[in-house]
Amino acid sequence: MTSRNRQSLLIAIAVFAVAGIAIYMADYKPDFVKNALGTHGTQAAVPVVSTPMGMQGTQGTQGTQGTQGTQGTQGTQGTQGTQG
Repeated sequence: MTSRNRQSLLIAIAVFAVAGIAIYMADYKPDFVKNALGTHGTQAAVPVVSTPMGMQGTQGTQGTQGTQGTQGTQGTQGTQGTQG
């Protein structure tokens, strides 16, 4: 039986290996993977029927402008000391 630390190390290595392969395949999309998974383009067996064009969407409303911040108040002047 392996120790707890060794098991944690093996799990960590497996997780990083799977994540590395997933990132590699997502970023670079190797040709051999595309061909193996059959993601290359295929021709349709039935002809594509043209559909009428959809309606144009409505235009979004313009956002409101933010309010201007208020100006800070001026500090008060200190009092003059009394003469001794």
